[in-house]
Amino acid sequence: MPLLAAETAEVNGITATGTCLKKVSQDRASVTLTTNILAPTSGAASKEAIKESQKLRDSIIALKLEDATLNTDGFSVYEDRQYENKKMVSKGYRSRISLTVETSNIARIGDAISAAAKLGVKDIGGLSTFVSPEKKKTEYESCLEVASKSARDKAAKLAKGSGVKLGKVLRIQEGSQQSYQVNTRSMPVMMKASAGDEEMGTPSIDTKAEDMTVSATVTFAVE
Repeated sequence: MPLLAAETAEVNGITATGTCLKKVSQDRASVTLTTNILAPTSGAASKEAIKESQKLRDSIIALKLEDATLNTDGFSVYEDRQYENKKMVSKGYRSRISLTVETSNIARIGDAISAAAKLGVKDIGGLSTFVSPEKKKTEYESCLEVASKSARDKAAKLAKGSGVKLGKVLRIQEGSQQSYQVNTRSMPVMMKASAGDEEMGTPSIDTKAEDMTVSATVTFAVE
């Protein structure tokens, strides 16, 4: 299949790549809370886990976290067999239900952790802070403008050094996906509390601004 002329035409001019470097503050946090029930039968384990998970969900909803979402990420029922005295022994049936809580109020994700601990939930993990997709898009697009201006400044210096003047823009190429990186920050959670423990404190959650690097390559005609 023949190539189009636009694909084979050589572009003459000055090409420069501009870069935008910025710090992006994280605006959301999430944590996974898992109800873990052991009972003599699978039915009893499942029923009790569902009951306790609903209590946990109601407790989180009562916190009225800002822009909160609650998602059930896992539900399992299995026989808990452990090795004792050189043989496998059944301890009963274990049911686990995982609930992931996400909010834009990062400081209050600790309230969700504390509420879960007071209900006797000991399996608390997956704590992370991150940049929301909406903020990623806004920051990325604003950085593209900066990167384009940076490319023009570089091209102008190249033109001045070469004794020519910049003309019109011939081509603009957005940076690749690899040029944009904002990483999720995960933190371990280790907490133990018995149900009704009123002295359980609320853990503070710190965030870390992430680096964003965006590039744009621009080709200018010369005069």
